[in-house]
Amino acid sequence: MPLTAAMLTFAFLTRLDLILEQGLKIAVGVLCRKPSIFANAVHYLSRNRRRSIHLHFKPIPLGIYFALFAVSGFAGLIYESIWSHYLKLFLGHAAYAQTLVLALFMGGMAIGAWIARSGVERVVLARHGVPEAFNQAARIVVTDLEPALEGLVDRLSAPVGVDTAWREAIDRAVGHARALAGAAAGREGSQGEAVRAAVEAIPEGGLLIVGNSMPVRDVDLYVPAEARGITVLSQRGAAGIDGLIAGAAGAAAATGRPTLLLLGDVSFQHDVGGLAAAARCKAPLAIVVVGNGGGRLFELLPLRSLPDVGPTFERYFLTPPGVDSVLAAQAFGVRGRGVAGGTAAREALRSSLAEPGATVIEVRVDPHGADETRRLAAEMDAWLGD
Repeated sequence: MPLTAAMLTFAFLTRLDLILEQGLKIAVGVLCRKPSIFANAVHYLSRNRRRSIHLHFKPIPLGIYFALFAVSGFAGLIYESIWSHYLKLFLGHAAYAQTLVLALFMGGMAIGAWIARSGVERVVLARHGVPEAFNQAARIVVTDLEPALEGLVDRLSAPVGVDTAWREAIDRAVGHARALAGAAAGREGSQGEAVRAAVEAIPEGGLLIVGNSMPVRDVDLYVPAEARGITVLSQRGAAGIDGLIAGAAGAAAATGRPTLLLLGDVSFQHDVGGLAAAARCKAPLAIVVVGNGGGRLFELLPLRSLPDVGPTFERYFLTPPGVDSVLAAQAFGVRGRGVAGGTAAREALRSSLAEPGATVIEVRVDPHGADETRRLAAEMDAWLGD
């Protein structure tokens, strides 16, 4: 603790001047109105990746420095006194404790000074004299500050040669991944098509509530990022799939905004009682059930590839639901529709989000969506390896 306190105290004081420099950046564009006469100094600065520039417009009132040193001194004195008392209990003598605390404190200030100044080259611009008390400046330029600042701004704002190969490689990889996902989402009856159709149907200002397991992963995989005025909510962590329908009904009722809940068929069955709350919702609420025949997320586990695991896996991991989503909705007095394919799904979503109340839309999709996800990942890995 003494070492940490000393390091932070000294680092704060020695970095104070650099904090002031950040504020001077705002004043540069206002104060500079003359041509630059310091091209060499500016060129020197632009070639260094880490650099600091000290600009001395006018002396800072000594009272500020006195106040800062007083505060830091009191903090250090408090730490030193407390730890001296504690260490005396262990070392058995006050002299040993005070010696150790002093050594740690001074060592902490030394380390703090080294951290604050390591790798930073200081260039001082001054009107006159040599205002460099620390004797750490790489060079000192004595001249009129306004043209110097203008030259600095002109040079540093000019395009600088930067290696963009890494960014171009990432852009190519992102573009290839989007092309693969887009092709998969364009396949009729696929899980990606249903997910993309659901998200695209949400009107401006609406809510998207993403269910757990495959839905949240499918949204990330198949829906391209874009600037839209919708709010995204997700129930993660310990809650799991508990209360997804009831939570969506609560969000729609509280905001009054068109709301779309995207969840799997197992999650729907797990919270089918939440339809009682959805039936009382006045705001447009579309509950989109991805009907893929069970918890397909578990098909991504290595367990799925083991021999003779089929019946056990289906019963204890896949757990195909035995509840008809449309009939369950109607039993609670909620509108229910079953559709297949992107065109039918878009039409059902458009009408359900345009009228008050809740609607359950079960979109029947290819049950092998997890295999599609695994295939896309393998193709992307192969492309990156080339």
